[in-house]
Amino acid sequence: MQKLNIIPQHIYKERRIWISVFVITLILPIVRWRYLDNLRYVSSFCLGFFAFVVATIFLYAYGPESSFNACQNVTPPCPGNIALYPTNAKNFLGVLPLFIFGFTCHQNAFTITNELKSPTHARLNIVVYSAMLCCFIIYSSSSFAGYQTFGSVLDKNNSDVLKLYPETWITTIVRLLLSMNLSLSYPLQCNPCRNCLSQLIFGKSALELDDKRFYMLTYGITCGSWMLALVVNSLGVVLAIVGSTGSTTISYILPGLFYYLTFKNDKTNKMKYLALALAILGCCVVPFALNNLLRAKKKGENKQWWMFCLLTCATEASP
Repeated sequence: MQKLNIIPQHIYKERRIWISVFVITLILPIVRWRYLDNLRYVSSFCLGFFAFVVATIFLYAYGPESSFNACQNVTPPCPGNIALYPTNAKNFLGVLPLFIFGFTCHQNAFTITNELKSPTHARLNIVVYSAMLCCFIIYSSSSFAGYQTFGSVLDKNNSDVLKLYPETWITTIVRLLLSMNLSLSYPLQCNPCRNCLSQLIFGKSALELDDKRFYMLTYGITCGSWMLALVVNSLGVVLAIVGSTGSTTISYILPGLFYYLTFKNDKTNKMKYLALALAILGCCVVPFALNNLLRAKKKGENKQWWMFCLLTCATEASP
């Protein structure tokens, strides 16, 4: 963990300055929008930005080495060892939370259903299946290409491929676009978090709040996330915590439990047992994944690890 510098020597490379710039210029103006429908044009730009990022990852993985040498600034051997699958259960549980987090979109399902024109079952299935298929293709292809580029050089403490790429004009553009993408995508996570906190604190939906309470709640969540971003250096650690706790709960435990309780008296429904098994699996994943993460960080002797945990749990976007 780096110490906070009041006057950084190279301000253009100071990550905390740029985080603050993106929060103030991009996140704060749009996070106050009440409806997800207001974000449709912003989301379209984000898809375009991410397409460029994925294309760059593929160029460095499979393009001509003379023009796209990703390992020129990395200590050899590069790429490191490449394993197509986890070699043991411990390694599998260590990376499972990241996958769970990546496919966690349940928190926006109800909002999208309410805002969808003619929200029939068939139309909702089209939205869900197309979104999941698109995410699966993008995630799997880009992650495999990035892993093929660096191999075991990537680890939990150095899980950002953009930090390993050389300083070129194309990687600079990629870093800028990805930062804009993440900033403009933040309201999608803030929306369900705001609604859940509004129900807990005020007893009603955030859409029903007056402007004063709505903006206080919105900017309170945003400032909490802002402080977390200033403190944390490794997104891999943060995503692993979120995936182990909140994402596992809303992806495995609660859906399986709700389905089982809804159809537990239906003797002809056999899916309820699979749903119960899913909930039990989620309950097993949480302690094992967190234990594995805690052991890994203990070995790294990170003195601010518990502050990581507290800040992450306090500002976690998953309801």
